[in-house]
Order: sequence, then C-alpha cells, then structure tokens
Amino acid sequence: MSYSGLLDHKDWGFPVPIFYGPGRISHIGSICKNLEIKNPLVVTDRGSWKLPFIQEMRSLLSRDGISSELFLRFPLILLVVRLKLVALLTEKETMTL
Repeated sequence: MSYSGLLDHKDWGFPVPIFYGPGRISHIGSICKNLEIKNPLVVTDRGSWKLPFIQEMRSLLSRDGISSELFLRFPLILLVVRLKLVALLTEKETMTL
C-alpha cells in the first residue's frame, strides 16, 4: 500500500470546506478572506486551547487583519458534533456569542 501523496495539500467542499496538509495553517487568513469570513470563531475544548497551534492560528489571523474569538466551553465529544452543526448552519456568516 502506497501512502505517497498523503501529506499533499487537499481541498474538499462537501459538506463544508476542508483545507488539509502540512503548513495549511499558514493560509488561514487568505482562506477566511476568500470565504468572506470576517470574524471566525475558533472552537476548541478546555484541554486544547493553550496548544501552540491555536495561538499560532489566532496570530496568523490577526496578522492578516482578521479578528477572531475563542470558544472553549465544550468537552471534546460535544465539540465534534457542535463543529459540524455550526459549519452547516453558518456557512459564511460571522458568529458572535
């Protein structure tokens, strides 16, 4: 079984846009601008919000002039369900809590 290409950049559009691959976090600002997302809500669980990639993502957004909010009230299992629901309901809308 060959895994060549596993780490190549991939873009999927169903049921919600998914951008995958090494280094893709550095594209977060341009992705948000292309999708007309002006104030993304970064949703994570209470145990992950201090991880470096969350802070890096918010810094990258800020660098590109995009404000973001952090929401971390969900336990991990509810986070996955909620992320899918939020993505389906909001599409390009700005979320505020």
